Amino acid sequence: MHRSLTPLAVALLASVATADDAQAQTAPDSARDRVLKEAGPPACHESGIRRAAVMVPPGQTRDQLRATLARGALFPAGTEVVILDAGQLTPLLDPAFHERMSRTFRRLYNADVKIDGTLSVLLVLDADGRVREAHPNTRNNQVNRTLAETWLETRFAPYVIEGCRVPAWVHVPLSFHTTDRGPHRETDVRMGGRPR
Repeated sequence: MHRSLTPLAVALLASVATADDAQAQTAPDSARDRVLKEAGPPACHESGIRRAAVMVPPGQTRDQLRATLARGALFPAGTEVVILDAGQLTPLLDPAFHERMSRTFRRLYNADVKIDGTLSVLLVLDADGRVREAHPNTRNNQVNRTLAETWLETRFAPYVIEGCRVPAWVHVPLSFHTTDRGPHRETDVRMGGRPR
């Protein structure tokens, strides 16, 4: 018998511990990183500019996010915060993402966890587009840890605002549908939309 989880949308910029990208720690200046840095615009912080991008969270409006940002608790004073519309994601630079996510869900399924539903994962991206933090909110710690580990291996194209790369706080919608096909179990993972 499998427990069924219906993940809920993640809370706005939840305060949790930072998880570092192990791959980035072992090879911070990979060839891909050097090409990106040489060919693309500089990171804003390299020019002394404090700038960040924040996506409107699911269930909130742009005005609500502005009010939260105006309180000044989320970023250091003097940080220019650009508000992104929901779904305004840069391209995923990770061709193995979908296969890695499918493997993740096969592991969870084999651990007697069945997942169906849609959730929004809060990702904190650095100025190079690497995922530095991942905050799923499935109300299941095992699933949250497993999903976070998978996301920390992922990279997006960096956000570029006014000529420089910025860190970004984005919400990525994912939908999951797990099926039993005789002895086989599969979890279909899609970015956005509803499960099939």
